Amino acid sequence: MREQTVFAFDYGSKRCGIAIGHTLTQTARPLAQINHNTTTQWQTLDALTTEWQPEILIVGLPLNMNDSVGNIGTKAKQFGLQLQQRYQLPIQFVDERLSTRAARERLQQQGIKNPHKAEINSTAAQIILEDWLRWR
Repeated sequence: MREQTVFAFDYGSKRCGIAIGHTLTQTARPLAQINHNTTTQWQTLDALTTEWQPEILIVGLPLNMNDSVGNIGTKAKQFGLQLQQRYQLPIQFVDERLSTRAARERLQQQGIKNPHKAEINSTAAQIILEDWLRWR
């Protein structure tokens, strides 16, 4: 199997956590966080994409507990489509319910009592990517 570099995004209303992973090693790690609606959002993504050369983009889809797509889910889909158009890479959406809670728990288990939002968001993206790697 050929190794592919993958980015995962934990989309939120104000910011987006990013993780990087590899299909061959089945590993993922937090990478960065971007703030939406800033002049540097796309510049940061362009730089990360140029540096790491991902081949697949995974976007966490925040579904409601009844499986419906709410307002934030619709925005996450729009963001995914923007990524696909900008980078001409395949996009996959992954159910990411409770990933933020899981990220907080993971960071607390690592001894980080009061994690910053950037740590939580990028760790949530890591969890989304780990799930995708496990179930793809």
